[in-house]
Amino acid sequence: MDSQLTPSQVAKEVGVSYSNAVSHLEALGKEGILCYVRFGERIRFYKYDEISSIATAVRNLIEAYKP
Repeated sequence: MDSQLTPSQVAKEVGVSYSNAVSHLEALGKEGILCYVRFGERIRFYKYDEISSIATAVRNLIEAYKP
């Protein structure tokens, strides 16, 4: 789960539109769950915010419920 994904990759993986993915990624960023690394002027790679206690709690919850 340490991978970084672009909004396009998230949209494709989850099956939603690009704009929907961007909207949700930005919301998760504002809540401190995700952060991003900019590559060039336009490309963002999102990942868990490793220093956020909220992100850690969400990550642990997801891991606990994996099939």
